[in-house]
Amino acid sequence: MLIARILPGVLLSLAQASSAAAAQQVAPVVLRVNGVSLAMQWQVLEGAPEELARRLQDRWGTRLPGPGAASSARRLLGRQRGPFHETLTLSPGPRAGTALALVAVQDLRRRPAPLPPRPLTLPVAAQLLNVIEFGAPDGPATAWTFEVAGAADVVLKAIDTAAREAGWRQRITLPLESRPQALWAQRAAQELAAVAIDSGARTRLVLLVTSPVAGAAP
Repeated sequence: MLIARILPGVLLSLAQASSAAAAQQVAPVVLRVNGVSLAMQWQVLEGAPEELARRLQDRWGTRLPGPGAASSARRLLGRQRGPFHETLTLSPGPRAGTALALVAVQDLRRRPAPLPPRPLTLPVAAQLLNVIEFGAPDGPATAWTFEVAGAADVVLKAIDTAAREAGWRQRITLPLESRPQALWAQRAAQELAAVAIDSGARTRLVLLVTSPVAGAAP
């Protein structure tokens, strides 16, 4: 995919702007967030996030508002190059004086894809926060995140019932006193993991469906 092919050059420019070369790097991954295709790659750079953000602001992109509180250690920069929108997130690295640099590239010529069908019927009041698809459509994993009114144990009990009605065979459920609460189920070759986390009067619910990778041994 084109957006994945431009990532190595972006990361090379970051390493050159850093005070030292990358200490660690992983291969690009392609995923979809709410139907929007993104190519992502990260590496560890020498230099603290704020230091690198100042150094890169003029030559890489414009500083963007942070995702959290003003005291957050994360720094964001963004830029537009032709049809590609690039976002750089700088977070504290694994060692003092280093930063984890995450680059995400979006090809604005591509229209968002339809969202995948949900793996089961959610409570009517469930609010969808995001859907993340890893790999190709119907690929190895899809994660849905919801907010649902009610306590985690009540929500997970409703999810257990909905999963059975949707043909999922329950494999294991963590004890009710566990935090967070979770269950695992299977339908054909797919596996479902549901995690419910108390968040005040509401529950953060994550559903993860994984499929076998093509060519993998059973």
